[in-house]
Amino acid sequence: MADNPVKYGFQWVRSRNGAGGVDLRQGWVATAASFDVASGASNVVLGEGDPLVQLSDGSVTLAVGAETTDSTTSVGIVMGIKQYYDTVSGTMTAKGPGVPSDLAWGTNLARQTQVLYCPSDSAVWRIVVDDIVSATTEAAYQAFIGENVRMVLTGASGENRAKPKLDISTHATTNTFVWKIIGVPPNQDFSGANVQLDIICNLSSDRAILGI
Repeated sequence: MADNPVKYGFQWVRSRNGAGGVDLRQGWVATAASFDVASGASNVVLGEGDPLVQLSDGSVTLAVGAETTDSTTSVGIVMGIKQYYDTVSGTMTAKGPGVPSDLAWGTNLARQTQVLYCPSDSAVWRIVVDDIVSATTEAAYQAFIGENVRMVLTGASGENRAKPKLDISTHATTNTFVWKIIGVPPNQDFSGANVQLDIICNLSSDRAILGI
């Protein structure tokens, strides 16, 4: 059978607490923040479906995600762009596919980069796995339910997106991993690439919230 269609990044499935819609928050990105993939793409854009961490200054940025290691907490998943400064046109914009890396807005808060995100621990997320070896049947994936797992950014050199996936080979009962597998959506080719799993966040950082 053919591989499953690839779906980008973290996709919102439903509220974790029974609320009717997305819990949307606003966070700011530091001036000249760089979005790089460890051992992969440099200067990717930050956009919908990308995972965020909160830094000590209160800003948010792209989460770390190298093979077998990732960020120790997650603050949220990008759901959209609020604003950033287009240095070419000299205007504020929210155009896609996302916020450019290394974008300097200086100290002018009117030009501050702002993104919209959903807190990681407020929702159930769906995301594809990164290999076709750790499991190849529906039953094998179902056996992972209740286990914890790391994420990995798979964006390769020359690409412009971080391409987050589950680092499925790390599945374990280790309680320090950020994500927990809670479900296996049916009707997939479980022997092929891009199998999707439903997950929740175990470890959420303090939230940086501006103005909503």
